[in-house]
Amino acid sequence: MTHASHIHRTPDISRNLAAYLDRAVLAAPFHLLCDSHTYAAGGEIFERQLSNVTLHNLGLQVKPTLAKAQQLASALTEGAVLIVFGSGTLTDIAKYAAHARGVRLVSIPSAASMNGYASSTASLMDKNGVKHSHLAKAPEHIFLDAALYAAAPVELTRAGLGDTLCRSTIQADALLAHLISGSWYDNEYFLSLSHHEARLLNLTSALQQGDKAAVELLMEALLLSGNAMQRAGSSIPASGSEHMIAHLLEKNLPKIMQPHFHGAQIALTTLTMARLQQFILSKTIPLNLKQYEAALRAQKEAQNAQEKWQILRAITPARWDEIWKELQQQLKGKLIAADELETAMLQAGLATSAEALGIVRSDYIHAVQNAFATRERISFLDVIAMRSEGEA
Repeated sequence: MTHASHIHRTPDISRNLAAYLDRAVLAAPFHLLCDSHTYAAGGEIFERQLSNVTLHNLGLQVKPTLAKAQQLASALTEGAVLIVFGSGTLTDIAKYAAHARGVRLVSIPSAASMNGYASSTASLMDKNGVKHSHLAKAPEHIFLDAALYAAAPVELTRAGLGDTLCRSTIQADALLAHLISGSWYDNEYFLSLSHHEARLLNLTSALQQGDKAAVELLMEALLLSGNAMQRAGSSIPASGSEHMIAHLLEKNLPKIMQPHFHGAQIALTTLTMARLQQFILSKTIPLNLKQYEAALRAQKEAQNAQEKWQILRAITPARWDEIWKELQQQLKGKLIAADELETAMLQAGLATSAEALGIVRSDYIHAVQNAFATRERISFLDVIAMRSEGEA
């Protein structure tokens, strides 16, 4: 059983880390994980504050590889407390290592850049550069100093916004899957996140300027998603069709995608799915299992979608019509219009076209059309796969 992280407001942590650790009943030996950037941004000061601490500075341009996480795990002292000062890459490495070694974990976020701080999974690359989700350990404690993460490079804050604005596309996917299979869906969670989202849509300029209150609100939304993943025991609350497209692009086009932050990729794929969902929900969609089966058979990795194919093929046309009508009814007024999303993303400096990320349009369309077969999760990508090419 997993437990939610204890989240603490820890102002002026650069001078008071030792005291905050003491209050949380966390004792040496300590291991401090940084990279060159976060070491210069505060890690060096943290190191000086702590006694009996082992520093792990991973240097520049760190990649979230499974090998690096395993290497860190083997270097951790039994009974130690691992403190990670960083954002997505370092946090995923730390969460995996803490789980593998069985040590306590403390996170000090260095940027409001992603929603995985409080989750119990880690996205790590294999030797071929392909990312996989691994069971990991959520931090026991998360120490938040807004002065630290509000000072992060604007590109990281933009990425955090991109990782937050996918709420409505995820909600549509999650509800569709719930109505079909009874899988996880929590309307109260999505409602709570939408309140943060509504405010963030009006704060894009403030976020780019590093406004402390605006970045704090963004961090709250990101942690809300992470905690929801922890409670659900799954990434469903924070990952839907938009993430499936992004993951396939990362797999197919690693050299193009790797330079872009995860949240920047998700912003683009979210806008794509928002447009598609908006269009599809305005239609009466027939159940076309023959077309879906043909689309699935054309996939090289069709085994990834066999379980949901068995679920889908058991649906009768009458039941599908009921599901579709209920889906349309429940989602009324709950999704952000694609045009509103695009305006906010442009104001935030996020990419709104494949070309803006250096992706050839045909490669992007290929990913949108084929991502449905990359995992068992039911989403609107499966509805798209049911439709004949060129169907209006």
